Amino acid sequence: MSSVALKLTTLLMRQIAKPIANTLKHEAKNHKGFKVVCVRVAQYFHFLDERLKSSLLRSKARPVRPLNEAKAIQNGAEILSETFIFSVAAGALLYESNRQRVKENNRKDAMEGDVRRLEEEIAELREVVKKIGGEKLVAEIELQNNNPEIVVAVPKGDPANLVGEIKREKQILSEEEKRRQREIEQEKRAIDKKSDHK
Repeated sequence: MSSVALKLTTLLMRQIAKPIANTLKHEAKNHKGFKVVCVRVAQYFHFLDERLKSSLLRSKARPVRPLNEAKAIQNGAEILSETFIFSVAAGALLYESNRQRVKENNRKDAMEGDVRRLEEEIAELREVVKKIGGEKLVAEIELQNNNPEIVVAVPKGDPANLVGEIKREKQILSEEEKRRQREIEQEKRAIDKKSDHK
């Protein structure tokens, strides 16, 4: 999921959460059990708020007067609805964060697997090079211009020089091919001259 899709999903969830939060407020006024929960939540937060104010102002601790029922229901419903909206947004962010972490871990695992596979292939190739190091290396070079395949024997030596040897052999073969074509052209001219003299 892209970041744009995540933002749109989060926005959609918030928009869906707002009517649910409004329903919570409405139910707080009409549902007796939920009303009790809202009052308790509001009174608890009111108590914490008053204690925090008195400690910050370094004033003498006074007994906290409870909120009246209507104010407590309104505040409790507000707290619960905001908590619900925050939970939805936080849940979406946590989900996306977890998804990104899993995606990154999978990518790292795939890269580590590729690295291991390449290291194994390199080790196998080193073994092959060790085995054929004392023998002649043979490379097939397909010449251009529809020439047949020519097998070139490269003298034993460092396998790392194989590419250079192949290029040199190819250049030599190309020069020989050009020389042969010149000879053929000369023979054609000689034949044409003989036929003109007749």
